[in-house]
Amino acid sequence: MWRRLNHPFLEEQGAQITGIDLAPGLIALTREETSKRGAKVDFIQANVLKYALGEGVYDLAVCFGNPLTDFPHQSFPGFRDRVFNTRKSGGFFILEYIDGLKRVAWLSEPKEVIEQGFDSQIIRRFKGYDPANSSYKMEYCRLSTNEIYEVTEYVYIGPLMRLLMEVKFEFIQSLQLDHSFLDVYIKH
Repeated sequence: MWRRLNHPFLEEQGAQITGIDLAPGLIALTREETSKRGAKVDFIQANVLKYALGEGVYDLAVCFGNPLTDFPHQSFPGFRDRVFNTRKSGGFFILEYIDGLKRVAWLSEPKEVIEQGFDSQIIRRFKGYDPANSSYKMEYCRLSTNEIYEVTEYVYIGPLMRLLMEVKFEFIQSLQLDHSFLDVYIKH
């Protein structure tokens, strides 16, 4: 969430912003950052697949920071449909993602990397790729507390994303960024 709401562009356009994330730590960091800017953002700590978002209430939804890797492939249609249902007619959905195969190749070499996290250095370890369900395991260790988190992330690629999304949305365009893609969709 923090990376997703760290830029003031939407609030400068007068948007009323609601941020949803499951991780309380990311909500706290984002709340702190937006507070420094004097921004008004509503934060909801919830599972986006379960939280009652309403129907036809939003003009725009954005998913920044490659959040798709959190969704097993079988849950993606439910996510897409929830986003679709919350859009007003003519509402947009902007989805950022990293090509999953490129990400797996990049993460697997080297096997271990020390990165600067928000408040501590973190050791990131690639634990392996499972081609049977197109996922990979990562381990993160926060050096200041020795907390270890193991996560499973799922591989998504551009053509698959568009096939999955065009069941409900009309594809408008894809923009290639430095390390990711932004796909823009509209609900008719």
